[in-house]
Amino acid sequence: MCSIRILLRQLHIQFNAWLSKPHVWAGLLLGVSLAFYPTFSLIELANNRGAYINVLEAFVIIGSSRNYCMFTLLGVLVMLSDAPFIDDMNIYVSLRVTRRTWFVSKFVYVLMNCMLFYLAVMIATVLLCAPVGYVDNVWSKTMLELLKNENLKFEYGLAIDNELLLVRFTPISAALFTFALQSMYTAILAELMFLLNMKRNKAVGVFAALMIHAVGSWIISETIMFNQMLTLLGHSMLGYHNLALRGFPDVLAWLSFLCSRYATLEESIVLFVVILLIELLTGLKRVRSMRFKVPNRDI
Repeated sequence: MCSIRILLRQLHIQFNAWLSKPHVWAGLLLGVSLAFYPTFSLIELANNRGAYINVLEAFVIIGSSRNYCMFTLLGVLVMLSDAPFIDDMNIYVSLRVTRRTWFVSKFVYVLMNCMLFYLAVMIATVLLCAPVGYVDNVWSKTMLELLKNENLKFEYGLAIDNELLLVRFTPISAALFTFALQSMYTAILAELMFLLNMKRNKAVGVFAALMIHAVGSWIISETIMFNQMLTLLGHSMLGYHNLALRGFPDVLAWLSFLCSRYATLEESIVLFVVILLIELLTGLKRVRSMRFKVPNRDI
């Protein structure tokens, strides 16, 4: 219980520092603003058709499109660009907590930042859609028409190609799964950036996260050449899954360079959880030999 109290206290201190970190608010505003374009496009489609939309549909579209996922994530990287979050306060913190507690608090802080980021994006899209939206847990006629009409997708720049998404999920469940997948994927990249920055220049962590993100997008674009189950970005997009299958139908497909199917939702969730656990264990090991460099002093 004492360890949990200390952990919560560390998180409280870290979040209190938000007010003095302009880049945190800049990253949050960047991510939210990048979600405006697809949201306004969906609103324009509804207005032109004299129809309504579910207020959660814009968020689901953003989380199922490579073009939008590619850029929205940049806001999180800006928010967490100061990882491993070492400042003058660490002089006093290091005297009161263990290195393991310090690392776990920062690890949880990064994870919570990713969740808060996508919560902000969801809330922003919901508020924008409110004038032409409704809250019933059913898909709108606008969304159904968009799924079937290729001309509308091209005209308004909205991509939603997996019709099973609207069959298997309701708007609320689709939004929740989108939130979970996007948050975990972003957390994996942000935690990697955190781990690399613990012993290297901050630019190294940012570059590694961006490279993994960019390579994932490239693999998706080269559908025929690569096993699509090997891209983390693909696992983060709800509409990019094989929703006709459930569970773990063919484990050997992961070992193939070429694979004709996409991952199931269960496979993606397990994969993300395993990677996050590996990052947590790796960080607990690395923090033992980490030097806390602060201005004019080493701890």
